[in-house]
Amino acid sequence: MTLLSTSSISYSTITINDNGGIQISNTNNSTSYRDLLSSDQSDDDEILTNSTVMIKQKSTGLATRPEVLSYFLVQDNGYKCKLCGKPKSLREKRGPRDIEGQRQKIKKEIKEDYKENGNYKMIKVAHKNILIIGRSRTGKSTIKSLLVDPTKIPKDLTLKADTKQAKFCSFHLQKDNVVINIIDTPGLFERSTTEVDIRDNTTILNTIGTCINMEITKFHVICFCVSLTNGINGDDIKSLEILIEYLGKKISKISCLIITHCESKSEEKRNKLKEELVQDNYFKKIAPFFELGIFFSGSINPDDFHNGNDSVIDQYCMVSEYRTQLIELFLSIKEPLPIVEIANGSTKFAKDIRDRYIAKEDQSDTHYKDDSPDDSD
Repeated sequence: MTLLSTSSISYSTITINDNGGIQISNTNNSTSYRDLLSSDQSDDDEILTNSTVMIKQKSTGLATRPEVLSYFLVQDNGYKCKLCGKPKSLREKRGPRDIEGQRQKIKKEIKEDYKENGNYKMIKVAHKNILIIGRSRTGKSTIKSLLVDPTKIPKDLTLKADTKQAKFCSFHLQKDNVVINIIDTPGLFERSTTEVDIRDNTTILNTIGTCINMEITKFHVICFCVSLTNGINGDDIKSLEILIEYLGKKISKISCLIITHCESKSEEKRNKLKEELVQDNYFKKIAPFFELGIFFSGSINPDDFHNGNDSVIDQYCMVSEYRTQLIELFLSIKEPLPIVEIANGSTKFAKDIRDRYIAKEDQSDTHYKDDSPDDSD
């Protein structure tokens, strides 16, 4: 153990002999003790005697034998340093608690356990509401199948349309944590086998009512579907005009046109079809309405599949590309258009839907508040 003085290097060297005796030698040195201390150690600092014990700096000059011995206990087998053998209190052992560090340690531990062993894990997802609308037999339901599974083989062609009522389906895009809600409407101007059933405003109104009942009161994209397999059809154009007139111009910013049954059309043919459509005397009047653009869709031809034609591979590749383009379009729309705002842009639609919608929204207003857990951590 070494004791230092404040004026000069004065220290005592204590040697404990094998027989328990103590030999003390005092040393004077003109060099200041500060030369032996670190630059940031003051006169009042404590000197480390070993790895755990500190002795307070004393300015008493040379240490006398009684002063040195005062740090030791006399035992049968020699001397024992009082400071070296002093047990620490629990408070000294624990020291000040790093509460924040402890919190982070606990948080990390429980998160790792939940990641490895947690059951029924949930994630927060965004919703995209897509309304598919158009004349009967234009391939609206096929678009839904395309989005869900491009490998699906459609049913054989029949003379009667499948969709009689609005259908609502939800699908989870795992990579993007997005749920796409697809509302497939009954066809407009459909002729059934038993009666002429002209679906116009009532069909749309019932579809919107179905959405409201499902607590869907906003749309991200409205897809208007047409089939141009045999060229531009006057009835298709007429149906688009009726829909636009009824729903109003406010939906223009979330509207796109999808040309169906294009699974076997090359890029050159698709571009030519677009050009002819935009230049058509009837369609060019409503072409600017579709602000999101013109897209294509298709499906694997069931006849080609049943006949084992290699063209099925090309059709699959084509419809997969259409699918990617449509999903990217849906994901790109960040601000949906509320139904109440659509009503504000159309007198006819507002008359049919306003009271019905407002009554529903008053009842479920709190449903649309984001009350999900905070996952900012």
